[in-house]
Amino acid sequence: DGIVTADVNSFGVWCVIADATPPAITPSFKSGANMSGTRSLTFTIGDNLSGIAFYRVEIDGKWALMEHHTIQKTLTHNFDDARFGKGKTHTIKVTLRDNVGNVSTYSGTYVR
Repeated sequence: DGIVTADVNSFGVWCVIADATPPAITPSFKSGANMSGTRSLTFTIGDNLSGIAFYRVEIDGKWALMEHHTIQKTLTHNFDDARFGKGKTHTIKVTLRDNVGNVSTYSGTYVR
């Protein structure tokens, strides 16, 4: 109800911060891009306070394996043409949730 209480045993300056900002998702390509000449696609991800707790990526409605590089703050998918096919337009959906429950979703397409 807008009230915060705490017991502290030291003097100092105290601050209360609420994390209400959802995580950021930035693709390395424009939606609809032709990715036929590349081996992978990448998303830069981040959260301003609590950190990323969960991610899920789907291509054409199917779960897609991603490499999560925590230091670079990226998700990378190495194309699996045997599983998802080649020579067509694919839909991709990325969902992120931070450690306090804020959720972001990116939806786009690419040609492969």
